Amino acid sequence: QVLNVGSQEPEVTMGELAGIVLRALGKDLPIAPLPSTPGSPPRRCPDMAKTHQLTGVAAQVGLEQGVAQTLDWYERHVFAN
Repeated sequence: QVLNVGSQEPEVTMGELAGIVLRALGKDLPIAPLPSTPGSPPRRCPDMAKTHQLTGVAAQVGLEQGVAQTLDWYERHVFAN
């Protein structure tokens, strides 16, 4: 079966996600919104109902903390080599 991984709330825009990633990287870069590409979904918010129903597991870490922890893991295990 296919399961979504993530959290439905709070819903964030791609621009907000880009800002979270840039902050985690310690970068201050401008984010310029562009028009959507053809076929691009208007929202990217995972429906977690099936995942919760089958696993009973809910998100334990917020988005900003998760991005920071993921970056830290990559810095220690991938970029350090």
